[in-house]
Amino acid sequence: MNQTSVVRTDTSLHIERIRSGQGYRLSGEIDLCSHDALAAALGRLNGPGDIHLDLSGLEFCDAAGLGTIVALTERVWPSGHVILSGVSRQISKMLTVLHWDLRPNLEIHRRTEKPEPEGFPASRSVIMS
Repeated sequence: MNQTSVVRTDTSLHIERIRSGQGYRLSGEIDLCSHDALAAALGRLNGPGDIHLDLSGLEFCDAAGLGTIVALTERVWPSGHVILSGVSRQISKMLTVLHWDLRPNLEIHRRTEKPEPEGFPASRSVIMS
């Protein structure tokens, strides 16, 4: 049975423990106001092995917050990986632009995109007259 406990919650960021203490589910926003809470929570993860972070509930993450998450790769190297699941298109693009997606022990699993509603074409064209 997987125990879940809330580690931190405030108006912008909610952090709950998953996977027996070796990971968190993050939801809300990571911004200037929540960097310290995120860093403190990630600092409490210890022990060998992989660290799992579920980002599927994350609505926003600034570059500094993403840098805090990616810094975990240095801490667990070479014996572990940082596994990010539920990564949004925007966060995935930031990781690529900053070349953080090239870290050998960072695994990125993109969020499943929602399908187009029925009756709407997959691609749209604009007709100008």
